[in-house]
Amino acid sequence: MIGEFTYYKTSVRIKDVLASYRYVCSRYKRMRCKAYAHVSHDGFIKKIVDQHNHAPTKYLQTSTAQYITLTSGARLLMINEYTYFKHSALASHNGAGVGGYRYNCSCSKRRKCKAYVHVTTDNTIIKCRYTHTHLPTQ
Repeated sequence: MIGEFTYYKTSVRIKDVLASYRYVCSRYKRMRCKAYAHVSHDGFIKKIVDQHNHAPTKYLQTSTAQYITLTSGARLLMINEYTYFKHSALASHNGAGVGGYRYNCSCSKRRKCKAYVHVTTDNTIIKCRYTHTHLPTQ
């Protein structure tokens, strides 16, 4: 995240033995946003084009996200007393992107809840729809 906008890694650039990474705006495909950043191997922004053609990304900041394991052995993601199950894998962009998983609300079928969370392979929440149609399960 740079400012109020989110980005994802698209490629690795190797120059003089040190790698740097190209990140594009997370709305690159959907909104054709041309914003991007080059980040050095040690995390410094070397170049940035931050002119976006859309509003800043809305995001959920939480410190209460955790994985729980049920007695059945199923592993769920719990955020603010709501649980989510692993639904499907996220595609990585050009083979170099973040990848990860989509977690749907555990009540998605029973209560037709459309809440979901996208989590990268390094456990970063990159997208979510947090509006539930029910109270948290007990």
